[in-house]
Amino acid sequence: MKFTIERFLDTIRLFPEAFRFIRKNRIWEGFWKYTWVSTLVIIIGLLFTVRFYSYFAIWWIHIDPAAIGTETRNLLSRFTGEGANLFLSSGFKYVIFIFMEIVIFHSVGRTIQLISKKQDREPTFKIFLKAQIRMIKISLRSWVKELIATILISIAIGISGADFLKTPLIFIVQCYYIGFMMVDNYNERLGMNITQSAKFTQKFADVTLAIGLVVYIIMYIPLIGTFVGPLLGGVTATLMMHRLIQPPTNEDYNYEM
Repeated sequence: MKFTIERFLDTIRLFPEAFRFIRKNRIWEGFWKYTWVSTLVIIIGLLFTVRFYSYFAIWWIHIDPAAIGTETRNLLSRFTGEGANLFLSSGFKYVIFIFMEIVIFHSVGRTIQLISKKQDREPTFKIFLKAQIRMIKISLRSWVKELIATILISIAIGISGADFLKTPLIFIVQCYYIGFMMVDNYNERLGMNITQSAKFTQKFADVTLAIGLVVYIIMYIPLIGTFVGPLLGGVTATLMMHRLIQPPTNEDYNYEM
């Protein structure tokens, strides 16, 4: 697994450029023709917002000014899946990404089309269904690996007694797997299967973690976060990976799946 601070920061700095790229090229065009998608995004956004404010309300009601640091860590713990909320919290975000696959699928396809000067494959239902099944598999795979990593971290922290490291380490693991789901959509276009994609992505752990970190934070923005996060993450992952890999020809993109 390769990680450099420089490439991590370069990826973070790429997000504003990706935002301008989205706005300039109107990446969202063609997406809303799927009328059922707009309805789904609103529903998921509302569900995520209710979940966010339920945690925030509990934190606000019970906060003790004298122990604000501890109370804030408890709030973060709820978001990162610690304790009794582990299975629900860690699994819930993967459900979000399964529903938001159409957003990532569309943003990655449109970005590749623009930077490679090649017409993207027609987004037929068959192609999207295949991509959706892949996202379900990746989400389940990532969830299981995240749970295993969380258990191992908990054991290690229990032995060492460094409890203050538990929440940040779990958060880092979650960010990595969120980033992987963004990068995998690009790897898929290069013809990689899930196993190949996971192994290949490890070489870009810094990029993957940076993308996951920003997307995860954005997703906590009420209503729009669940749409903007995957959209911006998909475009940023595509732009960054394209720069690093530099496919020599447009034919390197596998449009047939």
